[in-house]
Amino acid sequence: MTQSHEGRVKYEFSFGGSAYPAWRRYSYDHYGERKNDGSNYKGDNSENRGRPWPFLTGERGHYELEKIKADNGGMISAAQVMALRDTYVRAMEHFANEGLMLPEQIWDDVGSNAAHQFKPGEGTNSATPLAWAHAEYVKLVKSLAESNTWDSYPIVRSRYSQDMVEVTFECQKGQTHWGQNIYVVGSIPQLGNWEPDEALKLEPSSYPVWSKKFALPASISFEWKCIKKEPLVWQPDPNNSHTTPASGFSQTAGTF
Repeated sequence: MTQSHEGRVKYEFSFGGSAYPAWRRYSYDHYGERKNDGSNYKGDNSENRGRPWPFLTGERGHYELEKIKADNGGMISAAQVMALRDTYVRAMEHFANEGLMLPEQIWDDVGSNAAHQFKPGEGTNSATPLAWAHAEYVKLVKSLAESNTWDSYPIVRSRYSQDMVEVTFECQKGQTHWGQNIYVVGSIPQLGNWEPDEALKLEPSSYPVWSKKFALPASISFEWKCIKKEPLVWQPDPNNSHTTPASGFSQTAGTF
């Protein structure tokens, strides 16, 4: 094999005349079978080579699902879902062994294969079954069935899909007993939609004043309150109101 082939990250494996993709973690990964004789991993040695991970095929399937929807106004057709299934779900199924167990890594046919005579795309002597890979397979199947990424969280989406600004929240007169904390909760997903269990914890920066800085979407208006837990105590009415700027940072305060 040439050095350029050896350093690749993406590989394709043929099953039944179709090509199925898999990825290594990174080009200089040394966590895997040795290149000189194909024997098992032996300590920190440049002769070791990390092989492709079926888990990463599942992650790529989720990425492609989101990319198609992002490029089409949030829509994806049944034909596009089927194409993703036939590429990424089927790939993971082909990488499984006779007992349908997914391995940590599969053989990429780089270097000597003398020790084990693995076939390209076959699981190596890496951890099998890898629960992490099986979980990703189940998530991908469910995500494609629903045409929507299953383990996707609104607070994460909002943070990375629109302009963000930094907002410092301050709760004054926050006297607490030992082990008690002060939180903020409010009318937007990033502040828990008024659910105390989803509230954001502040820090006693200048006790009894509690404060902390959070990233929130730019140019939105919301209401919020300070709360204590154990027992649950809400800041008295009225709610605090705040509008985030288009850029930069802002500060808002409430009091018990």
